[in-house]
Amino acid sequence: MSMTPEIMKQYLRLPNAHEIWSALSQVFYDGSNELQVFALSQKAFTSKQSGKSLSKYYGELVEIFRELDHRDKVVLKDLDDVTAYQKSIEQLRVHIFLAGLDSNFE
Repeated sequence: MSMTPEIMKQYLRLPNAHEIWSALSQVFYDGSNELQVFALSQKAFTSKQSGKSLSKYYGELVEIFRELDHRDKVVLKDLDDVTAYQKSIEQLRVHIFLAGLDSNFE
C-alpha cells in the first residue's frame, strides 16, 4: 500500500517515521480489522477469471479466502454452530468462484 500525495503532505513535516506512523494509525486505524476485511471481501466478490487459467484464478481466490480466515474473529462454542458456519462460508466461496468464471464455463 502506498500513500497518496495529498495524504503525504499532511504528515511530511513530522520528525521521524515513528511519529508519522503514530499519526496515521490514529486517523486510519480503529483497532479492528474491519477495513481490511471489507477490502478483502470486496476483492473476492469482484474477482473475475478474465482469461486466466482456472488454477491461477482459483489460487488468487484461495489467497484472499485465507487472509479473510486469518482475520475472522467469529467465536462459536457449539460444535453444531461451528459446522453450520463453516458450511455457510464454503457455500458462499463456491458461489463467488462460480460467479467469477469466464462465460465459456456457463
